[in-house]
Amino acid sequence: MISRVVRWGLVVVSVAAYQGLLAEYLSPGGSGLRWDLLIVLLAGLTGGTARGALAGGIVGFVTDCLTPSSLGWGMMVKATLGAAMGMCRERLFLEQVFARWIILAAGVLAHDVVYLLPITDFDLRLYAQTLWLDTGISVIVTSIVGIGVLLVWQAVRKPATPVEPVKPRSTPPA
Repeated sequence: MISRVVRWGLVVVSVAAYQGLLAEYLSPGGSGLRWDLLIVLLAGLTGGTARGALAGGIVGFVTDCLTPSSLGWGMMVKATLGAAMGMCRERLFLEQVFARWIILAAGVLAHDVVYLLPITDFDLRLYAQTLWLDTGISVIVTSIVGIGVLLVWQAVRKPATPVEPVKPRSTPPA
């Protein structure tokens, strides 16, 4: 139980640190790696619907606190997206790397399609421009990094092969 609390605490700290300190330098103009969104997508793909929704709610709340003009909207969108990723994990066969890449890319695109409309004050020209330029780069970068993280996660979490117990030797009758 404590290790889960510590892990979630590290996730929240990493999102806050990335958004507050590094995002400006690693994502010029808002396009590039979306660490907060990647955490939500991976939580849904590796943990299921409940973990994806919980991660989306927590990460969305943290990012909304960093940009309070849209307080609550990001949390709702990310929680819904995390739950949707969990449903994809439970209902689709996602063993191939290409299938996972498609799901991750679709998740980033779906997030921006829903999230950006009210953020751009329903200005369709700005909305389309943001989707075309920034989201396209973010989809590619975030989904490729996500596949790398998933492959490392699989290598680390791979279960050890069970060892056959040694059978005692029977002594031949004298």
